[in-house]
This record gives sequence, structure tokens and C-alpha cells, in this order.
Amino acid sequence: MTKKLLYTVSTEVVVDCPMKFSAYPLDHQSCKFLVGSYIHDNTQISFSGRFRHDVENQRAQQYMINCTELDAEDRIIYWANRTYCQTGFQVDLIRRRTPVLLQVYLPSGLFVVVSWISFIVPPEVVPGRMSLLVTLFLVLVNIFNSVTANAPKAEGLTAVETWVVSCIIHVFAVLAEYALILKIIQSEKRRDAKSKRTFLKAINSVNGAVGPPSQKNLAKKIRRDIGGSGVCSNMEEVFETDPLYSEITVNENYRQQELERQWNMQQRDSRCVREKIQMAYERVDRLAMYLFPLIFFVFNLLYWTYYLVVVNVFGLSLF
Repeated sequence: MTKKLLYTVSTEVVVDCPMKFSAYPLDHQSCKFLVGSYIHDNTQISFSGRFRHDVENQRAQQYMINCTELDAEDRIIYWANRTYCQTGFQVDLIRRRTPVLLQVYLPSGLFVVVSWISFIVPPEVVPGRMSLLVTLFLVLVNIFNSVTANAPKAEGLTAVETWVVSCIIHVFAVLAEYALILKIIQSEKRRDAKSKRTFLKAINSVNGAVGPPSQKNLAKKIRRDIGGSGVCSNMEEVFETDPLYSEITVNENYRQQELERQWNMQQRDSRCVREKIQMAYERVDRLAMYLFPLIFFVFNLLYWTYYLVVVNVFGLSLF
């Protein structure tokens, strides 16, 4: 005669699921609820069960909850040379990513793209370009503080914190590139100021010691040439008392020509300096305009591949 015992009990179980938030908000959590006996082996007690998840009455959660059957290897435990039976179910928690993508990822990514607009702003417009980059930098820092306060605690940086930090570093690099351009402009202007000081020294030398040959030496040369021809003996006195041009007029004309020559050289040097400055910062901006988007694209490729494929699919983690 086969006897069966029906035992019914109502139990409320609170399940504690260990979670790792290093991939937050791109994480995928998996928890197992197991019921079994560690005293009687499977020859004495065999466990089986059914479960049901009320999806319709489930309140809004950050996760999409999916309950599944246990795998075959999870229903049997081998311990102390004996086999034990257990039953239960597995809960898969897939986080809803849309809110965080719209609240954090999209704005911070757009801020990085907006920072590239500074490359087409002339470097001479310091208030416009600097205020744009500094504002973007401070807004990203504020977003990082908000994310850090609301994100779950992890051993290191979470995925969203890594993203925001990378955006901050990117905008800071754009700001550093503009600082480099300002340094180039400042150094070239210093060289231009140095050349202007050299020009002023040249003017002083022209006004002081520089001058054409004196009229007295010129008169002596004429006397020597004419006296040698034997045309007139008193021609020397005529040139000494009544020269063709006065000494003052010749000196003034020479100084004026020297000043004009120095001024033309200074203007040419200034134009060269301005053209050199423009070519230098245009070359830096042109290089940065292609380099920074490429770096951000490579970062996105590595970031999303790591967290969506390596972490969620293969279950590997480098951090």
C-alpha cells in the first residue's frame, strides 16, 4: 500500500541578490532562487516545483524581470560523495537603459560635439571661444556630480561615470588645444614687440650718429678733381663759401630715407609675423578638427563594444 503525505505551507521569502554595478546602467543581473535539502540525498527526497510571475500587476521597476527554469546542472548538488536534489528558478534583471541614455549619455555626447564648433571660431575672439569651452566643461562636471550621487556604489567607476569622465577629458583637451593656440599667438606677438624695439633703436641711431658724408669732404673731393684740371685756381673758394646743397638739407633727406627704409622693413616683418601666427593656429585647428572626432569615435567603438558585448554577453570584466 502506497502512502502519500501532503504538506502545505505558506511562506514569504525575501531574496537577497548579489549584484555588480561596474557596468551600470548597461548591466545585466542574474539571480537564482534554490530550495533543497542538505541532509537527505536524492534517493530520499526529490524536489520539483513550479513558478509564476505576475507581470500585469508588477509595478514600475528599473529592471525588466524575466523568470526562467533552472539549468540541469543547477538541480543537482554533489557534496561529500552524495547527490542532493534542489529546485527553484532563475531571475534575470535587465536594466531599462532609455532614461539614462536620454538624461546622461545624449546630453554629454552632444556637449562634446558642440565643443568641436570652437575650432571654427577665430582664436582672436577670446571671450566667445573661451566662454563656450569653459561653460561646457562646467556643465559636464555638474552632470558628473549628479551621476555620482545617484549611481549605485561599485568597486571602481561605473559605466556611466566612465562615459562622463571621458567627455570631461575630451572637452578639457579641446580647451588645452585652444590654450596652445593662445600660447603660439603670445610668443609670436612677443617676437613682434622685440622687433619693434629693435626698430626704435634703429631710429635713435639714425637720428644720432647715422648720417651721409659731410659736405666738407664732398667739397674737398670736388676741389681736388677741379684743381687737378687747371681750369680755375680760385674754384676752391667758391665751393667752400657757396656749396650746391647745404649740409642740413642733405642730412635731413638721408635721415628721412633711412626712416622710410626701416619703416618698410618693420611693416614687412609685422605682416610676416601676422601671417605666421595665422598659419600656425590654422594648422593646429585643422589638425584638431579631424583628430578629436576620430578619437571620440574610437572611444565610442571601444566603450560600447566592451560593455554591451564583453561584459553582458561573455560575462568578462577588466575592472
